Amino acid sequence: MEVLAPGITEVSFALPKSLWVRVLASEKEDPEIPFTEDDYRRRKPHPNFKNHISCEKTVIKCGKTNKQQLISYVVAAGMTYGMEESVFHFLFKTAWHGQVDALQCYGTGENILPTIHVKDLAAVLQNICDSRPKTRYLVAVDDSQLTLMEIVKAISVALHNGKVRCVSREDALLIKNLEQADFDHLLVNLRMDAVYIKESMNINWQSEAGIAENIPTVVKEYKESRKLQPVRVCILGPPAVGKSFIAEKLCKHYKIHHIKIKDVIEDAIKALPHERSGSFSFRGVSNQVRKSLFAFLGDAIQATVQISVLMSRPEWIRPFDLLQNFLWVCIILSFRPPCDSC
Repeated sequence: MEVLAPGITEVSFALPKSLWVRVLASEKEDPEIPFTEDDYRRRKPHPNFKNHISCEKTVIKCGKTNKQQLISYVVAAGMTYGMEESVFHFLFKTAWHGQVDALQCYGTGENILPTIHVKDLAAVLQNICDSRPKTRYLVAVDDSQLTLMEIVKAISVALHNGKVRCVSREDALLIKNLEQADFDHLLVNLRMDAVYIKESMNINWQSEAGIAENIPTVVKEYKESRKLQPVRVCILGPPAVGKSFIAEKLCKHYKIHHIKIKDVIEDAIKALPHERSGSFSFRGVSNQVRKSLFAFLGDAIQATVQISVLMSRPEWIRPFDLLQNFLWVCIILSFRPPCDSC
């Protein structure tokens, strides 16, 4: 809300695009043609969003009946992302925790989601306050036109293992901590085009191409906004000192990844085109293989973007090697067997 002059106030409301969800595709000649500001009168609201459209009508009515005191606008915003993520937070949180084999996509994932970065939406509202356009109803979306599957895939690649699994809508409703409102938003299927914003406003876009194209920046904002810092632990020690036991307990308690160096080395050796060895000792392999193994280990550690426990024997990975090659390992635990005199 902005005071323009004594007694005159400008009000801008940003409302969810789910208000458009019941517009019949048959009313358009081509369902691929996106909806624009000119189509807003033909909307039929989803039952879950009737209160929103009632609020919208009240705002517009106030602006028409009190023109000397109030200038009102309605901004139909896409689903916001960026910073703490809002509607997409559950997907980001699930990917960050890494407790599922694949990030879940609800339904077929073919529905189009209108989206906009929260900073771009703020820029649109600022432009409205500065320019006071004659158009009272505006659409604010980016140019992405992405499906739910494409968005989930981008999040999984950036924060998880890149895998996505579709679940039915019925099963999705049973997912713990998934809010009904977020579920409704994620199943919207709308093509929208912000014609007025593109033609009449000078927006310095933060993410005009959408969430998938700018996922590294979006992930960085998410971690900074929610103060998420990666923590990685390496447990070293000879056989039978309790490495596996301690690692499994840590992973179970803190819900973190468990990386076994033997599995990583096996995968690395299988991928080598020429040199293959059944031995897991670094002493019996060439420098080229050694470098390849460290490269594979580095990929495995970096793939766990949040927290992980790496377990190894000291002859496979030495503390010096970790410090020299993997500076992102935060904690090193080294176990030793009890001495004979103990």
